[in-house]
Amino acid sequence: MNECKEGNLFGMNIKTNIALPSHFPFHVDQRFGEKKIISYHTDSLNRNIAVDYNMYSTNEKNNVLYKKNEKFNSYIIETDRIGVAVIDKENIMYNPPSITAMNPENNAFLLSFGLGIAMLLRLNDYIVLHASALKLQNKTVLIMGQSGVGKTTLCSYLIKEYSALLISDDMSCINTDNCKLYAGFPLMRLWPQTVKSIFDVDSSKLDKVGKNGKTYFPVQNFTKSFIHNIDAIVILRQTDNAPSFLWLETMNLMCILFKHIYNRQSLDATALNKEMAGICKVINLNNTKGFVFNNPRTYESLNRLSTMLINCL
Repeated sequence: MNECKEGNLFGMNIKTNIALPSHFPFHVDQRFGEKKIISYHTDSLNRNIAVDYNMYSTNEKNNVLYKKNEKFNSYIIETDRIGVAVIDKENIMYNPPSITAMNPENNAFLLSFGLGIAMLLRLNDYIVLHASALKLQNKTVLIMGQSGVGKTTLCSYLIKEYSALLISDDMSCINTDNCKLYAGFPLMRLWPQTVKSIFDVDSSKLDKVGKNGKTYFPVQNFTKSFIHNIDAIVILRQTDNAPSFLWLETMNLMCILFKHIYNRQSLDATALNKEMAGICKVINLNNTKGFVFNNPRTYESLNRLSTMLINCL
């Protein structure tokens, strides 16, 4: 059993016995956030609990099954390869898969601090977005887009070239009570070639993420503030056209965010409506600006589009 660690993440005080990636700075401020427990169970969890659960949704591509217990407002997330997690408002209980798996402790982190913590945050009335967040020119910027479109590459570029501060990588959460963004993961999941080309660092000694070849990169430029306004949202898109920069009207920005939330297979109708209402409230209270980057793939286009963004913030 690993030693328990405590620290602040997404506006909560997390205590966990799950092995964390190296360089994971788990700072503690007991005055900040409610306490939550994320625990690794080597013995089997009580599978009889699943009898009380209704099948909620299945992501067939990744073999992920969600089950919801309406009575206790809790979930089970089952996967073929990386284990099972039982989640309520206060706890995430992880159990390894029944089949033999490679890197079981890494799997525990991937499920518990991925799908698991996203569900725990939603149970605590947070909006959870597939987005990275930065502090750029003293403005908080959310960067959103489909997987593989270049979110972390753009973040890496802004950190390296413009001294931006990382707030959270790949998952961002917003408190629906105060409409503030909370600091999250202090590590970036990057392709080895991105680590080398942008940061000029050899990635061979960095922790690997799953089987896809990405690594955990410890970013030095990480915010020391827990809570942030949301000044701008940048949507990244891959098209057949030349790289371009667009300013979004508020209504168009909301429509894009609604589609992003609606495509979430892990959300039921009640959760969808709650997150959509929360997004409207957040944009209006923060007076959030919206932008679109089309095809930010080459360093030349990253430089040009980044300059335009900074001029508009």
